[in-house]
Amino acid sequence: MEPISFILCNFNAAEYFRFSYASLRRNLSPEHEIILLDDGSNDGSRQWLRDLDDPGVVKIENPENIGIGYSYNTAVDAAKNEHVCVLHTDMYVPPGFDLAMLRAMRDHDFIAAYRVEPSVYLASADKLNLNFGMDMETFDEAGFLSWNEENVRTRQGQTQDALFFPWMTTKTFYASLGGVDLLYLKYMIDDDDLYLRVKLSGARFAQVLDAAVYHFGSRSTRFAGDEIGEKSEVWKAQFARSERNFVRKWGVLPARCWTDDMGLVVHPKYDIGIKLAHADIPTMYSLEPFCSNIYVDDPDLRRDYVRLEQGKTVFPMADRVRMLGRNEPGNGVLATVPMDRYDAITFQIIRRLPDILAEVEGSGRFNLENRVFLDVRDLTTHEADQVVNTRCFSYAPGIPERGFTPLLSR
Repeated sequence: MEPISFILCNFNAAEYFRFSYASLRRNLSPEHEIILLDDGSNDGSRQWLRDLDDPGVVKIENPENIGIGYSYNTAVDAAKNEHVCVLHTDMYVPPGFDLAMLRAMRDHDFIAAYRVEPSVYLASADKLNLNFGMDMETFDEAGFLSWNEENVRTRQGQTQDALFFPWMTTKTFYASLGGVDLLYLKYMIDDDDLYLRVKLSGARFAQVLDAAVYHFGSRSTRFAGDEIGEKSEVWKAQFARSERNFVRKWGVLPARCWTDDMGLVVHPKYDIGIKLAHADIPTMYSLEPFCSNIYVDDPDLRRDYVRLEQGKTVFPMADRVRMLGRNEPGNGVLATVPMDRYDAITFQIIRRLPDILAEVEGSGRFNLENRVFLDVRDLTTHEADQVVNTRCFSYAPGIPERGFTPLLSR
């Protein structure tokens, strides 16, 4: 069997970290490498990792809690094997998983495994909602293994056009994409971004239906304590931050990039400028992520907004927010939004501009419900520019540059 480097990145989920590692070591071939990375935990994870006696384990400790994308890039970079498989710490891996994934990789560049989980989230085509336990203490291992044997027997070799976690690829292909974009640190929506880039690259990808894991359901990130269904305030703030950065990069909300059956949709990314005279902070906050530049006429407002948002993004806000009269808008599409007509319909028009522009043929001026006035000059799209990420190791808030060589230069 070709050896795989399995990767687990952990932050303050010590019990699940140990649990997931144990399932890998107990159920899969011993020739595989396991990379265990701790991202600044303070719950005993580090001491357990340091005490672990397993020569097949690579141990990595981030100096503090930097974030999941940085951790993935670091772990993949450290892997000795060409095939790498990245899992969450709250996943149980059954026997035969490695064989099924390797078999699927013969015909693909990037694959996702199938997930079985209790009904923590709504049902979707990329997983099966089946309760074999809400946590480690109630996990029905025998029940899941019995289900898995039947699944392998009835679905061997079957795939579908979907991507989600966990995933497997090669170091070579991962490097060609530039790894995970650190725009989304510390976590959230970095995977949506990665999957879009996989699709845009022209890679062969699929979800493997006969390679399943049991997933307890975001026990290490989304929920506060054991209150399933209750998102923590930290989670909510991080989600808002990552979602806004995704829109800045791709021009649309991440939810719009998924079909009902979990297929990926790549939307056109236009160079849009928004003119917003007599603006205020709430309106700027709503509209700014959906454009390349926003033009305002109040220097104090511009200064305050840049200060408000710059600490939450790597995008240069002083360039994104420009002064009317001082900067002649040169965007391919210029949308003028009169503040005295701004309302929820205006916001929906701006949010749907990529769809509207996709129906436009050539340049011209357009009045959208007397709320948005478009000057279309150039309909060149830029989504393909996003395929290769350049933020492999270069950005980590509060973390000095550590001398990593970006993956693409290796």
